[in-house]
Amino acid sequence: MAKKTKVNKKKSRFSMTWHQLKKNKVAMVSLVVLVIIVLVAILAPVIAPYGYEVTDKRHTLEGPSSEHLLGTDRLGRDVLSRLIWGARQSIAMGVLAISISAVLGIIIGAIAGYFGGWLDNLLMRFLDIYQSIPMMLLCITFAAILGPSLRNAIIAIGISMVPGFARMMRAQILTVRDNEYIEAARCCNASNISILIHHIIPNAISPLIVNITMSIGGAVMSGAGLSFIGLGVQSPTPEWGAMISDARNFLRANGELALYPGLCIMITVLGFNLIGDGLRDALDPKLKN
Repeated sequence: MAKKTKVNKKKSRFSMTWHQLKKNKVAMVSLVVLVIIVLVAILAPVIAPYGYEVTDKRHTLEGPSSEHLLGTDRLGRDVLSRLIWGARQSIAMGVLAISISAVLGIIIGAIAGYFGGWLDNLLMRFLDIYQSIPMMLLCITFAAILGPSLRNAIIAIGISMVPGFARMMRAQILTVRDNEYIEAARCCNASNISILIHHIIPNAISPLIVNITMSIGGAVMSGAGLSFIGLGVQSPTPEWGAMISDARNFLRANGELALYPGLCIMITVLGFNLIGDGLRDALDPKLKN
């Protein structure tokens, strides 16, 4: 009988990264926490004890009780329910804003890095000017021009964070554009767009994945900041930054009203940062076995 030979299947890039990431206990705990937060946000209509707009004037600024596990705010609204509903707005601002900035940044950085020359200089000098303005000031300016709303806050944050992704993408493309497989694609008469999409960007995207993950936390904080000053999510829709703003007049007597959403922001931002650290280590070829 012929002996069966084992065929060693080449592991995909995703499986190798996941294998390395699983070794990082802190990153895995952070991933579990973030998954729970996202599930809570998605299932808010099901798991929230009350609607976020339901008020009870007879029970305002009350502490934790059997009816309201985390108490009520100045209008008698259940704090726990508003935290659960608020997760939707905060996570949406972080993820969608970074999606906008990452897509725009990758496109700009890819064009500048691949074509080079006067186009590269023009785009980079524009980004130099753009990046000289503090990011939060840009967010406030765009949000004030567009008007206060969740959608406009997402657009403002997304546009403000483009330069960082564009510069990183350009730097990565400069390291891979002269490799042999790129020259081979050119010899096969592949178009510039085809080379960028199928060869250059996939091989230059790894560091950006780490940056995207860690930037979501920053976008969540920026969104909370815009909502805090009234340029983000508008009442009565709950958002963690808006909840802190709503509680600032009651810090002495009811400081927990600001503490709860502040802790939610801290845990979410920390979770994305730790996941980003874990991905950075997992994507580092020097650390792979």
